[in-house]
Amino acid sequence: MIKIQKRFFTSVRKKDGRIVSFNKGKIVEAVFRAARQGGGETWRMTRKIADDVEEYLKKNYLQGETLSMKAIGDAIETVLMESKHLLTAKAYNLHRIARQKMAQKLKVSKKKRKKTDITDFALLVATETEAELTPWSRDKISHALVKEANIPLKVANRVAHNVEKKIVASGLKQVVTGFIRELVDSELLELGYGKKIKEQTSLGIPTYDLQKLIFSKSLENSNIASHNPEAVNLVIAETTLKQYALNNIFSRNLATAHLEGKIHIHDLGYPIRVYSFAKDEIVYIKEGEYGKDECLSLGALFNRSPFGYEENGFEIKPLKDFYIRDYNNQWTKLLRVVRHRAKKRMLFIKTEDGNGIVVTEDHPMIDEDLNQIVAGEIVPGKTKLITCYPSNILSNSDQIDLVTEFKKTGQADTIFLSRAYQEENSVARDIKIKEANNCTYDESSIYINGSKNRIPAIFPLDEETGWLIGLFIAEGNFTTVTRYKNGEYLGKDYLGCETTITCGEEETNKAKAILNKLKIEFGEKKTNNGCDAIRIYNKLFADFLREIFGIQHLSRLKCLPQHYLRYSKRFLKGMLAGIIDGDGSITGNGKEQANTRINIRVSSKTLVTQIKHLASVLGFESILRNVEGMGSERVYRGRVIKQNYPLYGVSFGVTQEVYDLLSPFSIKLQSIDFKPARKSLRSFQGASKVTNVVEVKIKDEYVYDVTTESGTFLCSGILTHNCSSHSLEYIKKYGLHMEKLDIISSPAKHARTLTGHLNTFLASMQAYYAGALGVGYINVFYAPYLVGMSARDIKQEAQYLIFSLSQSAFSRGGQVLFLDANVHTGVPSYLKDVPAIGPGGEYTGKTYGDYEKEAQIFAKALMDVWREGDSFGHIFAFPKMDLHINVDTFSDPKQYELLEYACLIASENGVPYFVFDRDDVTLSACCRLRTTITDDYVIKHPESMRFCGFQNVTINLPQAAYRAGRGGIEKLFPEIEKAMDLAMEAHLQKKKFIGELMKEEGLPLWELGRIARDGRPYVDLEKATYIIGIIGLNECVQYLTGKELHEEEEIYKLGLKIMSFMYLKTKEYGKKYGLRVAMEESPAESAARRLAKVDLREYPQSKEVVKGDIEKEEFYYTNSIHFSASAPINLVDRIVKQSKFHTLIESGAILHAFIGEEKPSPASIMNLVKKTWEATKAAQLTISPEFTICNKCDRLTRGLKEKCPHCGSTQ
Repeated sequence: MIKIQKRFFTSVRKKDGRIVSFNKGKIVEAVFRAARQGGGETWRMTRKIADDVEEYLKKNYLQGETLSMKAIGDAIETVLMESKHLLTAKAYNLHRIARQKMAQKLKVSKKKRKKTDITDFALLVATETEAELTPWSRDKISHALVKEANIPLKVANRVAHNVEKKIVASGLKQVVTGFIRELVDSELLELGYGKKIKEQTSLGIPTYDLQKLIFSKSLENSNIASHNPEAVNLVIAETTLKQYALNNIFSRNLATAHLEGKIHIHDLGYPIRVYSFAKDEIVYIKEGEYGKDECLSLGALFNRSPFGYEENGFEIKPLKDFYIRDYNNQWTKLLRVVRHRAKKRMLFIKTEDGNGIVVTEDHPMIDEDLNQIVAGEIVPGKTKLITCYPSNILSNSDQIDLVTEFKKTGQADTIFLSRAYQEENSVARDIKIKEANNCTYDESSIYINGSKNRIPAIFPLDEETGWLIGLFIAEGNFTTVTRYKNGEYLGKDYLGCETTITCGEEETNKAKAILNKLKIEFGEKKTNNGCDAIRIYNKLFADFLREIFGIQHLSRLKCLPQHYLRYSKRFLKGMLAGIIDGDGSITGNGKEQANTRINIRVSSKTLVTQIKHLASVLGFESILRNVEGMGSERVYRGRVIKQNYPLYGVSFGVTQEVYDLLSPFSIKLQSIDFKPARKSLRSFQGASKVTNVVEVKIKDEYVYDVTTESGTFLCSGILTHNCSSHSLEYIKKYGLHMEKLDIISSPAKHARTLTGHLNTFLASMQAYYAGALGVGYINVFYAPYLVGMSARDIKQEAQYLIFSLSQSAFSRGGQVLFLDANVHTGVPSYLKDVPAIGPGGEYTGKTYGDYEKEAQIFAKALMDVWREGDSFGHIFAFPKMDLHINVDTFSDPKQYELLEYACLIASENGVPYFVFDRDDVTLSACCRLRTTITDDYVIKHPESMRFCGFQNVTINLPQAAYRAGRGGIEKLFPEIEKAMDLAMEAHLQKKKFIGELMKEEGLPLWELGRIARDGRPYVDLEKATYIIGIIGLNECVQYLTGKELHEEEEIYKLGLKIMSFMYLKTKEYGKKYGLRVAMEESPAESAARRLAKVDLREYPQSKEVVKGDIEKEEFYYTNSIHFSASAPINLVDRIVKQSKFHTLIESGAILHAFIGEEKPSPASIMNLVKKTWEATKAAQLTISPEFTICNKCDRLTRGLKEKCPHCGSTQ
């Protein structure tokens, strides 16, 4: 009998954790490779060294012990050094270091394949398409080749070695498994294993994984009830699109952040679902609903906001709380101002009523029928444009308080007020203007400390000061300061302390008299051309003109004071007279049969347009002159003047009324032989014919545009155009009219037809949206169709509606549509006076308030159906019942009765979601997503009431805590900020991508981006909600402090502090980018598992805080801001404490009252709802019981049961 000697070592643990057999031949190969690099040893010597290594290991490790790769490597180095093979030892050591660095730097998107669990594959947790980043390991290639393609181990090792050499030589720091597979295929082909390549080919999904997918169901989407062909198609499509999104839509740093679990970009598998003016054109704006009217240029408006960003070559500056004049002089919200380089032809368009505007050739204008027409297609003499000027917005302000105004500029510490009386009978004294509260200073002046130059504290706005300001606009300038640094010329600064007015003798004498009256000191001198120059050495006066009036420093930037619409008519008359005396010329003077006309020509289009508006305000008409191009020459007062910029003009006939209005203040008008104009210009109302369209050259580098809420606005007196929840009203009013449908349906005339339209419409919309679809006010908007129906018929309509929506199992993966039905206990106050749309899309002549009875009857019928369930009594998963509750719900008996019924249903099956509408107009969808409607137009025209939650990017709060370190509370906030910056960057990158898909017909999202039947884009990316989600606040604070949210008040307050920080950051993003950015409790079914799983690999300390069972692969992070599900805290305290977070989480937060198999009474649920409404700021509440459905008898049983109590089945 042969005796077999037992091996001393049998196993080795690889770096990736795999256990393989001990093989001394591997040591021989490793030493021989190093020896060749170090000078060349023989095979005999390397075998001797391998024997010595084995003996060394036997002396230091126990028999049968599993050796680590590090232990073997250290043994090889030690033996080589002790045996004086120094060059070989050095080569081996360098090879080990290189391998370690490679493992640290080179990351691979690698799959962790499991035979039965395809869920992780769909979640992108352990697969190529999830693209988890794992350290490089050559052995994994060998292992995969042996297992999947039956390649001999020796050949697999050779292939792996060659692939590694090529990747190292490439210098790449991150590779995907698809690239590795291509290299492997190349090596296999060279070695004659071409037939094996087929088993390794990646078709978006490797064949190996695809087979596993077909034969096992992914658990990622619980809405897919059964494994079916569409479910397989869904995972394949999602997996491929996830790869595309990470590689092509999002930048490398965002893809890496997602893969490493720093953030979680939701719905990666659905990446494709959800014009300009010259800068001198003027607009009319106000800041805030009750702000002052301003008239300023687009260029000045662009400079108003300090925050901006670039996108596709456009500089975008969001504007918050600004309004702009629109059609019929109404106000519309101003969202942003944009500029970009001027690359297109510019056209000057002039209308018969004297208005004019310079726009790009492709800019949309608004014609007399309120249709869009491109500027380049306008036909002079035929096309009429909508024109108007604000004319009734003057106030009678005849003075300006400079103390108050300069306080706003941040100079309150440097400016002093002379002879101020702070109390009655007190002594007058000089004080800083910041201390000038509740004091009188009517006769005082202000000055800068150390300067003797002063100006009145109360600056009069009369004819004289108006004339002085007008003369300065025409002939004045700010003295420049030339800047040098180390002898290098840096340019000129126009913020000097001196102002100068250069004019004729008569104008000089009048200006000096006014300045003396104001007690403003000045000097004077003669210029080279014989003109007089008044020099005012007074920084406060210069700051007054620049900062308070907003007057610009260059001739081409000339403009009227920015708030001139708020000043007295006396001041405005004087100002126009001063401009005429400075820049005006008079024709027809003294000539027979010639009318006297005033012409003003300047290089500022802003100024001439404002003068035209000013003339209109003062009661007479004017016209803009044709533009004179750059390079033209003219002679003025003996000087040849060459125009470096286009020359613009405005003119008006001097009728007797105009002469009487202006001549008392204008030196030029007083000096002429006046011949009154025989007729004034015709008055135009509403629309004016275009008289001229010519191409002009502007020297400005940029052109500008704005975005408004209405889509239109007034620009230089001409109306122009600026470049998912769903409303049942849209379908009622317009019927079914979609590009993908060849058959067009007229508006429904019956409730049953309306349901069919709604079902088809929502199914169609599911193709464009990644998440849930919500329908607002469903019982209210159905009400006009139900008049005269019996209760039985109304119940039948409710059944048809809910069953139709719940059985539309043709959504992605064969799942039912993810729908929300928003039900109201009564007609909300803001809808009561809105005209109702009824059968045939016609207005009924009544308002929705008149249909409140039908709306409540239908609400009760819908609740009946939700209570009864399907034919087996099963609960309807969709559509969800979002029951909106407001203050009227508790005070109105009929509404209260519906709430009581909803509480009864909640006690039986937990169907209702109680949505608390405290003061806002809100729409709900998904598990918790909601939005607030603030647009009055939308509220009054509910067919346009829709919203889109554009994308959700979730912040992994526990990982931020791991990076901050235990106890590192202050270090946590910068980590969260970094992650939030990445989330916002992801939103902007996807917004850019989606915008491209909406641009033109034939692209996937053209249907959503184009103008819908109500005149607005169906989805407007500028008005969508960009969501930042939250995961694991509980585990975050637990790792930092050692305690969970519920355990100590200080820990709970820390959680509130973290959420407050994130809330303020979202507001910063919103202001910076002009978008609605808000936080949401993330729908965490998949993200909570995925992020925990990634962190367990990358951050071992996460084992201390993850919830669930790690050994059973059933672990997760706690959802959003919620307390741990197992926290020993009573339901009321949980609701009160968690609800305090809800005011910070604007896009959706929910309270789950988990009751298990208990069945609380309807009265106790009503009490809970009332207390939640009265004592908290909670957004939503739902009662969550547990049920078991028997797969054999289809009976529903309360609680989680292992065995059916009805038939005894365990299925």
